[in-house]
Amino acid sequence: MEGIIWKGSPNHYNGRNGYSVTHITLHIMVGYLAGTDSTFANSASQASAHYGIGADGTIHQYVSERDGSYSDANYASNNSCISIEHEGGMAQGAVCTQACIDASARLCADIARRYGWDHLWHDGTRGNIWLHREIPGTDHAGCPDLVPNGLPYQQVIDKANAILKGENMSVAEVTEGLYQAKGNDGRNLFDGVIQARWDIAELKTMLTAQTAAIEALSQAMGADPDQIAEAVKHAVADKLDSLHITIKAED
Repeated sequence: MEGIIWKGSPNHYNGRNGYSVTHITLHIMVGYLAGTDSTFANSASQASAHYGIGADGTIHQYVSERDGSYSDANYASNNSCISIEHEGGMAQGAVCTQACIDASARLCADIARRYGWDHLWHDGTRGNIWLHREIPGTDHAGCPDLVPNGLPYQQVIDKANAILKGENMSVAEVTEGLYQAKGNDGRNLFDGVIQARWDIAELKTMLTAQTAAIEALSQAMGADPDQIAEAVKHAVADKLDSLHITIKAED
């Protein structure tokens, strides 16, 4: 996923200690992204997460997904999760904004795609979305949703699943997908569509010129231009009916 800013934290496991990634753990900062950056950069804090998202949708990464983070107060979960912190969680001050929620949904959808999950769901610690407050060992009873201005986690899940299904995609996301897809001729699919539109426009121009030439020639020869035009029309229609344009995207 583009646009993620690497910050780095010394607080993490080296590798995942035999575990594989099975879920995303959602957190709330009870504060601001800048404060989280500072806390996770301090080795004495012994705290981290893989990602943190600010009020404007900025995403920072602190720990590589190859490594477990010090996030969930549970060794097994630390080593099997991708942890995401969200700005907000304060009655006066930091608020979990819509931009933060939307960025979280995009990030969760991106993680799901990379780990082969076709959808995201929360069901305590049985789904692939976990809430920090539900994990054994934690003392963060309100994280991420029960504190003031907490994270509406179901909205994140619903938006992420819509992205995974291809719904509510922005023009930029659709265009990026077309540029990445390839047609049968090896060109970008988007370029193929543009070329097809150019070819059709060129064909229309050519047919207009040919019609004018046929009319002038028929008048000079004393033939009925309407009959000739009708014959040409049927010939062109038959040709177009037999023409099939196939654009195939390959993985």
